[in-house]
Amino acid sequence: MQTTKYEHVIFYLDVTGSHVKRKDVTKAVIQFIKEKSHLNPLTKYGLMYFKAGGYPEYIDEDDSDLIVKKINDDWKDKESAENFLENGLFYCLSVVAQKSTERAGEFRVIVITDKPSNKPAEYQEALFNLVDTVCFFPTYIDIIRVGSQRFYSDDVKLRIVTSTTNGGLFYVSESKHLTQILQGLTKSKRFTALNQPEKIVIDEDNKEFYENLATDLLTPTPHEELGLCAFCNSEICDSGIYTRILKCYNCGSSFHEYHIGKYAFDHNIGLPHIFRCPQCDVLLKMDEHAVLVINDILIEQETGDFMDDEKFQGEYYNTEASEIEMEVNMESVLEQENLNDEYFEITEQELQNPSNKNGQTIPLRPSGFGFFQKPLVNLNGVKNPEYEVPASIDSSTPVNETFETQKTVTSPNSRSKRSSNTRKFLVCKICGTSNNIYNKKCKNCGVDL
Repeated sequence: MQTTKYEHVIFYLDVTGSHVKRKDVTKAVIQFIKEKSHLNPLTKYGLMYFKAGGYPEYIDEDDSDLIVKKINDDWKDKESAENFLENGLFYCLSVVAQKSTERAGEFRVIVITDKPSNKPAEYQEALFNLVDTVCFFPTYIDIIRVGSQRFYSDDVKLRIVTSTTNGGLFYVSESKHLTQILQGLTKSKRFTALNQPEKIVIDEDNKEFYENLATDLLTPTPHEELGLCAFCNSEICDSGIYTRILKCYNCGSSFHEYHIGKYAFDHNIGLPHIFRCPQCDVLLKMDEHAVLVINDILIEQETGDFMDDEKFQGEYYNTEASEIEMEVNMESVLEQENLNDEYFEITEQELQNPSNKNGQTIPLRPSGFGFFQKPLVNLNGVKNPEYEVPASIDSSTPVNETFETQKTVTSPNSRSKRSSNTRKFLVCKICGTSNNIYNKKCKNCGVDL
């Protein structure tokens, strides 16, 4: 049965030695194009190979005679010193990506190679990543290895590439068997029948790749004619939201943002905002947030906006409560296990008057959060302008006076629970940080306590 779906087939000749005969390759290619064109007249063809010195050569031709002529003309000039399997596949897959932006269809790369490449492992990893990315397009890679060896050093690599793309790996001892293998590959493969999910979902790792492939819908200039929406056949949108006109860069079709947003979500390629133009099939994209809003999809709350969330305000920020108290986690400051006390004090016995080298008394910071605050004064007695003494604390208080700081712990069930226990601290003479009495060095500046 003849199919009418667009296909693009690329022949990649990674042939360096004399083991593969030119006449066998041309015969196999001619037979393949003849049979394939009969099964699907919409099939297009490309040819990829490397010239001497490692220079890539690629052509797109619909006529099998031109493909064969190119093979015959450049056969003697082909690269003969080194195989470039990975490099050639990179090039072929970039063509697939470019072609896929122009129209939907199926893409196939048929590789004929006669020996493994000696590229470093980095090439192999990059190839796997690219294959894993483009496989969301209906892309198949078939590899035919011509040679008499029983095992090859890249067998595992070839199997991974072909299996990931639902292709096949074939080994033939002589190039005269190429015709038989290619004839079996003329039948179109059905992407949806290859254990694929009903709806493809592209993961976040590959999102940027497809966003770069797609083209934004255009906003008409003030002097440009808007045109009628291809969905509602009207210039005015009655949706009430997202009513502006957007246009396809390729065919110039006009769409209301609301209507094309609905279409994008229902006909996306695996990401809700990337789709094909309903008129000309090119790959387009919209603002993702707009598509989600248009289709009533719940958008995850961003971290910085949680205070604006009505649920948060209703459940956790109850303005009708008699008092809202700050919960302070003192364990990170005290570094003491099983801390249940809610008061602490610095006794006069443990607190001495620290002074700088000029004999001036250095005011202490009662808070003791040395990780976040700077000293009131430096070692030369100069006041730090960035530090402001809290209004509740008298900066003139003698340093040997006992400070008592209250820590209030609140919970949804009990907001007024308090304790009257105390705990002693050692205050660093240099930076003023409160330290556990068992600490030998200041946890902030490291000096001996």
